[in-house]
Amino acid sequence: MAPELVTQRPRERTKWLSSNDLAPKARGGQGNYPRGGYSSNLEGMVVNDPHALGPPRASGAAELQGVGRAFSVLELLADGPLRASDVARRLDLRWATAHRILACLTEMGYLDRDPDTRRYSVGVRSYSLGSAYLARLPLHHVSQPYLEAAATVACATAQLVKRDHRRSVVLSVVEAAHHHVPETTIGCNFPLHCGSKGHVLLAHADPVFVDDYLSRPLQSLTPLTVIDPNVLRARFAEIRARGYAVTDRDVRLFSSSVAAPVVDADGDVVASVTLVVHPAELRSRRRQLVDAVRRTAAGVSRLVPDSLARMQVARMH
Repeated sequence: MAPELVTQRPRERTKWLSSNDLAPKARGGQGNYPRGGYSSNLEGMVVNDPHALGPPRASGAAELQGVGRAFSVLELLADGPLRASDVARRLDLRWATAHRILACLTEMGYLDRDPDTRRYSVGVRSYSLGSAYLARLPLHHVSQPYLEAAATVACATAQLVKRDHRRSVVLSVVEAAHHHVPETTIGCNFPLHCGSKGHVLLAHADPVFVDDYLSRPLQSLTPLTVIDPNVLRARFAEIRARGYAVTDRDVRLFSSSVAAPVVDADGDVVASVTLVVHPAELRSRRRQLVDAVRRTAAGVSRLVPDSLARMQVARMH
C-alpha cells in the first residue's frame, strides 16, 4: 500500500523510542522535549511525536534501556547529590545522554537541581513514591510501638530494616531523647555485608543468593568492614545459632549496632530490628542492648500477618 500523503497538519501519534530511533544530532546535542510528552530523548519511553508513523512496536530489551537508565540515575542520586558529569562517569554514559535523563526527571519532579552548584538530588515526587510504599506496609505500622519502647528503654536509635536486593534499607526509625547517631534516618541503605542489620538479613537469605553475593567484590566502608567471604560465612552461622548480630564501627566509625530477625509464624525472616549506638555505649551496655533488640524483634514478629510475611519473603528471593 502506498504511503499516505499528508496535506494538512499531521495527526499526533504515539511512538515507542528505541536506540535505533535516536538521531546522531540528538546524541550529540541537548535534545528538545516535545509538547506532548516529557521525554522524547529517553529511548524506551512513550512520547507524542507528530512525525511518528505506524503503531507502537512490542517492547523489548532495547526499548526498555532508557527506562533502566532512568532508574539507575535515581538509585545513584539516592546516595547523594551529583553533577551531570559525575552521573555520566559513574554510570558510564555519554554526557548528553545523562543530561537528557536528568533534565527529564527534573521536569517530572523526581529530581531537583541546585542552580548554584549544578548538582541534582532526589526530588519530592520520588519521596512520594517511597511514602506510598510505607503507607501500604502493615509491618511498618505494627512495629512502631515496639521501636518507640526500645528506643526509650535502651536509649538507642531503633530501626526496622528490610533487604532490597544487595542492600539493607531503613524503613522506620525512632530516636531516643538526647541520643542521635548520624546516617540512621529512613531510607539510609548500605551493602548487606556491612552492619548488624545486613548480617541478620544475609544470614537468613537463600543460600543461592548468599553464594552469589559473596562471590562478587565486597566494598569496605571503614577499615573494620569484614570483606572476607569465609569470615562472613562463619559469622552468619553464629547469627543463626544465637539469634542476633553485633557489629562495631564497620559501617561508620562513629556507630555500632545490634540486630535481631523479624520472623513470621513459619520462621521465615522478613525484616530485622536494629539498635544503633555510639561505639563506647556498645562496649559498656552490650548485654542490655542485645536483650532489648531480641525482645523488640520477638514482639514485632508476633504481629506480622502471615500472608504479608509470605509475600515479602517471595519478593526477597
